[in-house]
Amino acid sequence: MSDEARVIYRPKNTREEYFVFAYPDEVTKWRKDKSIPLTDVIQTFDVFESPNGSEGMAGRASKQSLENIFNTSKDTEVINYILEHGIIQNHRKGSKEYSKFVNIILIFFCIYIFFINIICF
Repeated sequence: MSDEARVIYRPKNTREEYFVFAYPDEVTKWRKDKSIPLTDVIQTFDVFESPNGSEGMAGRASKQSLENIFNTSKDTEVINYILEHGIIQNHRKGSKEYSKFVNIILIFFCIYIFFINIICF
């Protein structure tokens, strides 16, 4: 499978987010071919909720909140809706870019220390 990602659905006029953990390449394929089993697309059948969007703590969504937003609490129906209408947010790709940035900073820092040692001693 490919990198891990969240597929996030944000209802209109609210800060809430509902999301599932999925494989981004498989989500793209699934959107074109709904015969692909959900077990190949998502990592777990849990639906998560963050009441304050990306700033808040996330947890499993309650049946009542799923009913309020999606008019159902059936996991597969909610997951289908999130996959169809949500935005794919790839975590691993972002963390790789951040790691590259940190590595570059560390290299410059090491070069700086090396030249400071040469100049001072």
